[in-house]
Amino acid sequence: MTSEKYPNIQAPHAVPYYEETQKRTFVQKLRKIRNTIYMLLAYACPNNKLRQWFHRRRGVHIGSNVYLGMFCFLDNLYPEYI
Repeated sequence: MTSEKYPNIQAPHAVPYYEETQKRTFVQKLRKIRNTIYMLLAYACPNNKLRQWFHRRRGVHIGSNVYLGMFCFLDNLYPEYI
């Protein structure tokens, strides 16, 4: 179903519904919960080394001699891309 005026626009059913994009396996749900807990602990942690350890446990790649300030928010959806 395309429109003559806008031929490149696809039919509305081509866009996935919210429910279809939120389907996760049990392991993915556990990983999300674990990452959220580590992120919250790192968010207010006063010790920089411990803060780095929490983020590294989430999958964030942090180099040496890096300082992460308190209340620093790193991506929670895809921490492995940082």
